[in-house]
Amino acid sequence: MSNADKTGRSAMEGKREALLAIAHDAVAACHGQPLCQSAASELGDLEGRRVHLVGAGKAAGAMAKGVIDGLAEPVRNGLLVTKDDHFGRFAEPGFEVRFAGHPVPDQRSQEAAKAIEQRLRSVPETDQVLAVLSGGASALLAAPLVGLTMADLAQATQAMLGAGVAIDQLNVVRKHLTRASGGRLAAACAASVQVLLISDVLGDDLSAIGSGPFSPDPSSFAEALDIARGVDGIGAPALAALERGVQGALEETPGLDAECFERVHHQLLASHETLIEAALAAAPAAGFDAARRQPATGDDVVAVAARLAELAGELKPGELLVGGGEPTVQLPPGHGLGGRNQQLALLMARDLAGERPACFAALGSDGGDGPTDAAGAVVDHRSWAALCEVGDPEVALAQANAHPLLDEIGALVRTGPTGTNVLDLHLLTVG
Repeated sequence: MSNADKTGRSAMEGKREALLAIAHDAVAACHGQPLCQSAASELGDLEGRRVHLVGAGKAAGAMAKGVIDGLAEPVRNGLLVTKDDHFGRFAEPGFEVRFAGHPVPDQRSQEAAKAIEQRLRSVPETDQVLAVLSGGASALLAAPLVGLTMADLAQATQAMLGAGVAIDQLNVVRKHLTRASGGRLAAACAASVQVLLISDVLGDDLSAIGSGPFSPDPSSFAEALDIARGVDGIGAPALAALERGVQGALEETPGLDAECFERVHHQLLASHETLIEAALAAAPAAGFDAARRQPATGDDVVAVAARLAELAGELKPGELLVGGGEPTVQLPPGHGLGGRNQQLALLMARDLAGERPACFAALGSDGGDGPTDAAGAVVDHRSWAALCEVGDPEVALAQANAHPLLDEIGALVRTGPTGTNVLDLHLLTVG
């Protein structure tokens, strides 16, 4: 290897580490434990009311720990539902912890949803409920409505995910196929409820975060049915259930005029905007002039990569483009292993290939990307050539099988669960 090659490789390794440092600081600013500890400490006197803690989502464990540490009065009982391996070191007496399937719900999701609903129904109206909610709760609390099985619900969810249905539309359908979302948990509880949220939804619509179990639902069975009819493979049972809802045979989700929401108060603690602002703030210390781009929502990763590649041509050395969001991936039949960040990184490796130095990171803020152990990947202008040496990256793209090849060249980033969930972070710079 020539001295010039060694210098170039060292420079790109430095860029990679700088991008990872920025991502680390940005994610840390959204961690559920300190945010909830601060929020709980400001709740003040609960007038001697007994506190019941419930929660769901990928960050539920970190958020619950923060609440317990921050409240002046002890919390003596609680029920939390989270994704496998996302709980961390949480051990409190009197607390029940359940794990459930994500992103496709499973039998544990059904049992967890019923358990949290029953617990809320048992809380006296003179007590206080504290609820912690983060992204992932939609699948984790997924008990199907009457007439549907868990297999029906799993099929519908898998079909929508595979078709690249935008998350807001997916949630509309999910709220009308399950019994804990769309404000139904608020309706099940007679006590006052304080909800602390970390948002994985662009725009931070309360009815969309975790499919809004404590929020009024502005959508309807008719809207859900329109969306579902456009998804191949969603299944006849799901369509039939939505049609029964349209006909009035199933009760509509509670709306703004429902009395139960008079007892519910929400407090948003962190969002995708928090993540982006923290990344922008961390950039100067890493030696970058940072600029932001509009988040990707409902856009396929192919279109996102094309826009990013075009922007890369406009960047000046030392500039850092900060973006993110929640793009989608169209999964082919018999698809391989990966996630939207890994697919995007593989596309960017191809688009950035050439002589001009460039580096790109695509990372899930929750530490997970698809059904893999990676948060995402970091690639540069040399990655495509390295990928071609160990396999066929074009085939990997066509098969949505980015994970194995990116792992072969050491491009994957593994962080483990991060204690938050505020969508994806995209960082792009050129040399």
